[in-house]
Amino acid sequence: MQDGVLRNEKGQLLPGQTANPSGNNGHSKGWMRYGDRLQGWLQKPVREVLGLLNDGDQFDSLSSIDAVCVQHVVNMLQGKDAATHREKGLDRIEGKTARNQGKDDPFSFF
Repeated sequence: MQDGVLRNEKGQLLPGQTANPSGNNGHSKGWMRYGDRLQGWLQKPVREVLGLLNDGDQFDSLSSIDAVCVQHVVNMLQGKDAATHREKGLDRIEGKTARNQGKDDPFSFF
């Protein structure tokens, strides 16, 4: 490999070498895992989160990922399938339970 990182004949990194010197795992600077961001929205008062849906200008000013998180939180609080949305949210925050391994539909909360 021609990435400037020293490797052995099997392509494995040699001691002291790193393939990710910037340390951001390929994410943009400031990017946050979805579960972490969702958890931040879950810590906000319900009135604030639900109020965003009623205030089109404020909702429209959110980043797309925050708008998705707000909608996910609203789906977790109310709606036909709130329990499923709560389960999917907890899967993203805490990881999937053994019974849910393999059920991977990252956008099923829409």
